[in-house]
Amino acid sequence: MGPSYACMITCLAKLDDIEGAEKIFEEWESQCSTVCDNRVLICLLIAYCKEGLFEKAESAVNKALEGGKPYASLWNVLAMGYKRDNQMAKAAEMLKRALSVGKQEWSPNSVTLDACLDYLEGQGDVGGTEDTIRLLKKFGPLTRDIYHRWLATGASVS
Repeated sequence: MGPSYACMITCLAKLDDIEGAEKIFEEWESQCSTVCDNRVLICLLIAYCKEGLFEKAESAVNKALEGGKPYASLWNVLAMGYKRDNQMAKAAEMLKRALSVGKQEWSPNSVTLDACLDYLEGQGDVGGTEDTIRLLKKFGPLTRDIYHRWLATGASVS
């Protein structure tokens, strides 16, 4: 059932019919019992972000979190949207939320990650850079670039 709703939301969003996409989402939501396919919500979040409706996007994520556990991909979509809109402080915040709840098999969007680290470094936010890189460690070995960024902060690499 989820993929059909996700497809409809995506199509309506491409037609700039956010209101129609919201109605489809509400219909899908009303038919969910306990376990719902987050891909449907992700399609709505992408539509919101493309239209600059970040308040609605964050509200939808917060509502979804009331009924269940947080998923990194939800925060990651918001981070990508904020990055695309050049709201880098919010992008970095959402990325950190995604990293804090992400499972080992998940990974953040690499373009957004690089942009957020560039932003934090450019702001002189050593603590924010260190925190983000420390959160990344749980997903496996750091890339050479990330490792060098970490060393550049002067942080202990242990």
